[in-house]
Amino acid sequence: MAPATAVNHRRPQGGDWPPSIDPANHGSVCVHGHNREIQREERQAPRLDGRP
Repeated sequence: MAPATAVNHRRPQGGDWPPSIDPANHGSVCVHGHNREIQREERQAPRLDGRP
C-alpha cells in the first residue's frame, strides 16, 4: 500500500468549479492510482460544462 499523496474527486467535477473545491467531494489516493486508473475513468466520463 502506498501513502496517499493526491486528492481525487469522488464525484467527477467535469470542469465545474464548485465540485472541485468541495471538501466532501475529496478523497485521498496515491498519486500512481490517481494518475493512471482514476484519470482514465474521468476522461471517459461526460463533462458537466458541455466542453468535449
